[in-house]
Amino acid sequence: MWFSVWETDGMERSRAVITALAAGVLFGLTMAFYYGFTFRKHNLTKWNDLR
Repeated sequence: MWFSVWETDGMERSRAVITALAAGVLFGLTMAFYYGFTFRKHNLTKWNDLR
C-alpha cells in the first residue's frame, strides 16, 4: 500500500507500518472469533481428542 498509494499521498513510513499492523491484528482477531464461534456452533472435536 505504501509504495503504490500512501507514498504519493505523503504518508510517513512509520504511520504506514502502524496502520498495516493494526489492520493485521484486527483481521487476525476477527478470524479467530469467527472460527471459535463456528467451532462451538457445530460442536467440533478438539484436535488432541481425535486420537
